[in-house]
Amino acid sequence: MQPITQQLVTRFWELYGEVGNYAHAWEALKQWSLEQGRARGLQQPGQGWNSASGGAFEEISQRIVIEEVTKSDLSKVIQVRRWNNIPIELRTGILSDLVWPRGEIREPETAESQVDLAAFALDETGEIKGVISVYSCKSSARERYQQDLYWAERLRGRGIKFCFITAEPVLLRYGLGYHATRTSKTVKLGRALYDRIYLLTSETLVAESVSTIEGVVPDLKLWLAAY
Repeated sequence: MQPITQQLVTRFWELYGEVGNYAHAWEALKQWSLEQGRARGLQQPGQGWNSASGGAFEEISQRIVIEEVTKSDLSKVIQVRRWNNIPIELRTGILSDLVWPRGEIREPETAESQVDLAAFALDETGEIKGVISVYSCKSSARERYQQDLYWAERLRGRGIKFCFITAEPVLLRYGLGYHATRTSKTVKLGRALYDRIYLLTSETLVAESVSTIEGVVPDLKLWLAAY
């Protein structure tokens, strides 16, 4: 039997095939997970969802971005890759930093950003010629901010857009225009930290700096034109 996380990922794409909408498939997936928990007689039917949905979201959101770009007219000029599929010279080069451990003055170590996704501009031959943007994917913002604080500053200083893909409820309420959320620490830090926040929702977003996950492609077109 597949691990719970993989069961959720597999079921998500089955549901997406039925409803044709990422956000609706995600909501249906949550309901399906709760029903599975009840069917197994669990005292806390949502336990499986709570423990595995974060990992499932990361894998699902990464695939969404890759597929959205691949099926668009950007496919010949932009390529999106997961961290492990990025060439080693880039992972240890522009997407990393040299750090000197305390007391060491001669031999620095390479600290890798380990961003979840990176979008690369391609030349006429299909070879990578530059990094346009990177993406941090996490269902909850509070679990990611601490990791992203340093790298957002470093990579943006190299002309690379730093973006966040999430299902964070507070950021969603902000995106929908709930003014009470503007003073939230989660919102203020997110707006300061990321060039763009993408949300898994089908609702109309009105706040600045946020977009639905399908907005990745239009943003990349703008950033590529200015590259």
